[in-house]
Amino acid sequence: MELKLSENIKRYRKQMELTQEGLAEAFGVTVGAVSKWENGNNVPDVLTMMELANFFNISVDELLGFDISSKNVDDMCDSIEKLYDAHDYVRAEREANEAMTRYPHNFKVLYTCATLYFFKATEEDDDKDDAETAIRIYKQALSYISQNTVPEISEFSIKERIANMYRKIDPEKALEQLKEINYDGTESALIAATLMKLERRSEALNYYSTAILIGFVKQYELSANTALALASTGKKEDIKKAHDLIETELGILDLYAIPQKITFIYKLKSLLLIYKAWGSACLGMTEDMKKCVEEAYALAKAFDDSKVRSEVTDAIKYVYFSKDMVSTHDSIGPSAESGIEALFKRKHEALTEKNAKYLKIVADYWNEIKNRK
Repeated sequence: MELKLSENIKRYRKQMELTQEGLAEAFGVTVGAVSKWENGNNVPDVLTMMELANFFNISVDELLGFDISSKNVDDMCDSIEKLYDAHDYVRAEREANEAMTRYPHNFKVLYTCATLYFFKATEEDDDKDDAETAIRIYKQALSYISQNTVPEISEFSIKERIANMYRKIDPEKALEQLKEINYDGTESALIAATLMKLERRSEALNYYSTAILIGFVKQYELSANTALALASTGKKEDIKKAHDLIETELGILDLYAIPQKITFIYKLKSLLLIYKAWGSACLGMTEDMKKCVEEAYALAKAFDDSKVRSEVTDAIKYVYFSKDMVSTHDSIGPSAESGIEALFKRKHEALTEKNAKYLKIVADYWNEIKNRK
């Protein structure tokens, strides 16, 4: 096992934005003594090591930097995770208590143990004690989040879990916390569900509608961008997948559309149909390509002639609030026609020498239809 005491004293001192002089003053020692600790020329006595660990909010094991300690932390956390995945909460809690006793200042331990109680509380609806325990330990973990090395875990994700637990024990507190982290409407669905617990149905519908709108826009963007990413390989099987994905999204748009009404969905569909036409051209499906371009042109012209707003809130069936609550930005262009023609000129990541030729075929057929009119 390898001792990393000197490196850790220096690292944690810098994390606290302290100079050697500042640490020396805090512990009543000389700057020379701190310098020797950090150079490995001397080590603090046992009592000073305990005080240093407490000062840095870490365990003595972490301060010493034993490799075996790190392994023990990983092993303990892995074991707890396996136990709660198997719903063996009795043994998981036993191991969690031991882990937190040994490593009370370790982020990974605290986060893993909090997650144990989070899942247990989620599974057992009436158990408020587990929810309270999860909240308490997650809050402790937040104090040591600087130790976190997992990109998927963030202050935001922990606060979201804390708010989720408050939904079980104090819905009003949960609502307050969810609204604080509702960046770009990300928590709208949870806020709506919490409002339903409080029997505030009208407000809940406002937030559910916001969540539907956000999901609708994201679904559209993901489908279009994923299709382009697939097509960028230039492989026939990937272009076929892209073509199918666009076809699926066109079906979804039809399900959301208000029947017999010209709305922003016409503009969205016209652009997707050009993507589909591009895929059809790449696959040698000439007639299907022409059909897609003709339909795209008809939708684009109908939308542009109607002068309706480019607003998603006006376009889909499942909106149950005042249209002024949410606004969206149309990034396609000032008109459906200009947006499609800009697409033909744009440099695409999906363009290879081969499939660029097919996009030109689509553009040429578009211009042919336009000139006929």
